[in-house]
Amino acid sequence: MMGIVSGLEIACWDIIGKAAGRPVSDLLGGTVNEKLRAYTYLYPKNAAGDYDYNDPDLAAEEAIRMVEMGFTAVKFDPAGPYTNYSGHQLSMGVLDRCELFCAKIREAIGSRADILFGTHGQMVPSSAIRLARRLEKYDPLWFEEPVPPGQEAAMAEVARATSIPISTGERLTTKYEFQRVLQLGAAMILQMNVARVGGLLEAKKIAGMAEAFYAQIAPHLYNGPVGAAASIQLSAATPNFLIHEAIMDFGGFHGAVLKTKLQFDDGYLIPSREPGLGIELNLDVVEKHSPIPATACTCRWPPTPSISRNSCPPGAEPEQRHFMTYDFVIIGAGSAGCILASRLSESGRYSVLLIEAGDKDSSFWFKIPIGYAKSYYNPKVNWMYSTEPEPELDGRRIHVPRGKVQGGSGLDQRHGFRAGCSRRLRRLGSGRQPGLGCRGCPALFQKARDP
Repeated sequence: MMGIVSGLEIACWDIIGKAAGRPVSDLLGGTVNEKLRAYTYLYPKNAAGDYDYNDPDLAAEEAIRMVEMGFTAVKFDPAGPYTNYSGHQLSMGVLDRCELFCAKIREAIGSRADILFGTHGQMVPSSAIRLARRLEKYDPLWFEEPVPPGQEAAMAEVARATSIPISTGERLTTKYEFQRVLQLGAAMILQMNVARVGGLLEAKKIAGMAEAFYAQIAPHLYNGPVGAAASIQLSAATPNFLIHEAIMDFGGFHGAVLKTKLQFDDGYLIPSREPGLGIELNLDVVEKHSPIPATACTCRWPPTPSISRNSCPPGAEPEQRHFMTYDFVIIGAGSAGCILASRLSESGRYSVLLIEAGDKDSSFWFKIPIGYAKSYYNPKVNWMYSTEPEPELDGRRIHVPRGKVQGGSGLDQRHGFRAGCSRRLRRLGSGRQPGLGCRGCPALFQKARDP
C-alpha cells in the first residue's frame, strides 16, 4: 500500500515540477548538492558467467572493478539468507565467512573506498554484536539492519555495543517509524526508500528530523529508474546527505527505459536540472518488456487527439485504437458507468473506454463515443447480440458482439443508452427496471430500444 501511495505522490511532484518548469529539488527547498556520492552492490560473476555471491575472491575482484569505475563505496551481504523468521544466531561458519569477505575486499581496495556491510535483519542482537566485533578492524562505513525492523530498542542495543555506525530504513515507512529509530539511538544513518516510505515530502520530513539528531541519510534503492530519479532529487536538496545507492551506472535496461538515462560520472550521480523528476519514460521499451499486454495500459501523457463522434458513423467500425490513447477509462459498465461515459463523450471532445468485468476472464471493452458497444463475447450478459469474427488479439482469434452501449444490471435488459440527448431518462415499457430504475434522473440521456 505504501508503495502505491508513494508512487502517486511522486507522480504529483513530477507533474507540478513540469508545469512550473523547475526540477523537484528546487521545489523541495533548493539544490545543495550538485553531485551525489554513490555506492553499488557487488555483482560478481564466475567463469561460467553466472552470478556468484559466495566466493570472497570473486567479490574482491568485483570490488576492484567497481572502484575503477569511480565508486568510493561498495556493499555486499555474506551473512546468509534472510526469511520471515529472522533473526537468528549466526553459525561459526557464517561468522568466519563474513569476516573473510571483509578481509579480502579491504585488502583488494585498501582505503580507496568504504566497505558497506549490507545485512538484512538476519540476526538477533547478541549475534549481531558478536559479528560486529569481528568486523570492526576492517572499518566498515556501516553495519546495515543487523536485526529485523520493528524493535528499535533491540537495534539500539547493537548500536551501543559497536563502533561501526548502524544504518537502517529500507523496510520502514512514514516519519513515525523513523522517529523511534532516532529517539532510541538505534541508527544514525537512515536509508529511507522514497518509493516506499510515503513519497518525497515524507522523505524530506524524515531527512529534516534526522538533521536535528546529527544523523545522515543514505537513500536506499531497490526499484527502478523512476524511484531513483525521485530519490536523487530529494538527495540534491538535503544538507545531511551521505551517499546514494546506485545499480551500477544505471545502464542496461535502467537506461533504455528512459529517453535520457540517469547521469553517472566517475562514482557520482548528477541530479538533473530538467523540470520535474528530470526523466521521460520510453514507453515503447516499457510496452515491449511489460508482462501486461500493452492494451491493458490506460495512461499516456500527453493524451492523443480524441475520436470525434462525427468521424465515425454509428455502427461503423472505427480504426483500432491503442488502450493508452483514451482520455478517460471507466471501470464498471453498469448504468452509472454508461451514464458517466456518455456524459463525458457527449461533446465529442473526449474519448472514453468503458470496461466491465464479466464472469471469469470474459471482460468487456466498451468504446465510447463511437455509437456502439464492442466487447468480449459474454453469453451471460450479451446473449441478445450476434457475434462476428474479430482480427487476432493477443495471439488468439475471438468473437465479439455489437450493440448500443448497455446499461443496467438485469439479464433481460434489452435497452441501451445513447449519448447526446438532453431529454430526461424515460422509463420504457412495463415490468422491472434494471439498473438505475428511477424516473427522477437528471436530464442526460434518452433510453432507446436496441435495434
